[in-house]
Amino acid sequence: MIYTDYEKAAKRHLLTCFQLKEILREKYQRKETLSSSEAMEPPLSGLESEQKQALLSNLYYLSGYVIECIYNYAIYKHIGFTGQVNRLNPNSTPYRVSCHSRSGARFVIRRPAHQLSGNMHFFQTVIQIQGASMIPLIGYPIYPPRPCYRLFDNWNANVRYSIDRSLNLDYSNTYDFLSLADEIYEGVLRYL
Repeated sequence: MIYTDYEKAAKRHLLTCFQLKEILREKYQRKETLSSSEAMEPPLSGLESEQKQALLSNLYYLSGYVIECIYNYAIYKHIGFTGQVNRLNPNSTPYRVSCHSRSGARFVIRRPAHQLSGNMHFFQTVIQIQGASMIPLIGYPIYPPRPCYRLFDNWNANVRYSIDRSLNLDYSNTYDFLSLADEIYEGVLRYL
């Protein structure tokens, strides 16, 4: 794959996230609001509640993937990467990638895999990107607000396999996490 594929993947995941958010608003959030205010609409059934949680979980997972993909794109763009991305050992921690820069230098990037907070620290300590001061969690070390921070800190690739009820995903914190992903995505495109 070429590094620009990371930006394309982030964009595709972000569009899917916005569609999931709209489905949640129209199908579940609206119904819950009507049932609590007018008592004419019955509350969500058990199946509907499960479906809502599955959608919130998918929205959470894909929002994190937007951040991870755009982080990868930002790294390769910053170093002037050319050529194919060659993962040396896809299951290793830290994640290692063999790279060539525009100048022809060959090197290996080592950083945490599928760990957003570890990648944030990578940006702030290893490759500080000039001109990125306006990008949250890349250019400045401000953590997202709580409880969004908890979602950010606990995100990993394994969240795609099951619904983690301990995260207490709800509309507010999941939508905030999506907003953070969108802000990072837009910031990378605007400032790098």
